[in-house]
Amino acid sequence: MENNEPLKLIFAGEEQRAPNSFYGPIVRHEYIMHYIMRGEGYIEIGGKTLKACEGQTFILFPDELARYYADQKKPWHYIWVNFNGSLADTLIAQTGFTPKTRVSPPRHLFEVYPLYNDVVQSYYGQSEPLKSALLHLLLARYTEFFPSATNKPEMDLADKMIELIQNRYTSTQLNVESIARMLNISRSQLFRICKQKTAMSPIQYLTQLRIEQAKYWLVTTNHTITDIANSTGFGDAMYFSRMFTEKTGMNPTAYRNTYRD
Repeated sequence: MENNEPLKLIFAGEEQRAPNSFYGPIVRHEYIMHYIMRGEGYIEIGGKTLKACEGQTFILFPDELARYYADQKKPWHYIWVNFNGSLADTLIAQTGFTPKTRVSPPRHLFEVYPLYNDVVQSYYGQSEPLKSALLHLLLARYTEFFPSATNKPEMDLADKMIELIQNRYTSTQLNVESIARMLNISRSQLFRICKQKTAMSPIQYLTQLRIEQAKYWLVTTNHTITDIANSTGFGDAMYFSRMFTEKTGMNPTAYRNTYRD
């Protein structure tokens, strides 16, 4: 059935799949995007088998036969959105997704999951304009996720900054000075580049990354507060608890008890 709405959310959800569990073969008439929170799996489409891992997103285009399944040893946990609309083709064309590029470069959980989660939550009872707006924000984010040969040098430097922070945020030694030194730029230049790229200062971006990862581990693992503090670069459990409470409004233990299944 033709849909004249600009952007229509059909379905959305989140799921931990069992080892080797599969979906399909099936033909859907809408776009489907899955962001892999952890684990990995495979997509069979057009006679090819593609692999997608933690941090990556894979897309299925409308009206094509596809089958996808979880890895046996590391089954994926993903969150997904299913949508169509008169603007869907245009918005997807503005990302790096194409029938030849179905799997995105990996992006950190905190960059992607909140956007997906907002869409999933809106599916249950929110107005259609709000669903459409949240979905539009999610798709717009993907325009930044694919390498572009036309990037300016400073944008290349911004990408290096993001990659450096995401790869080294677990180190307690990572701070504004060390980031600037590793990029061979001044602190003021680092601040300007980070602000342009993320709308945050370097320390705000680093802290948010650490907090979001801590939230994920609190809910999905049995790691102690001390272990999580060390694993997210805070180092000291008391400092971690203070920062976590400041940013989320509750201490780590309360957050775990509130949001754990």
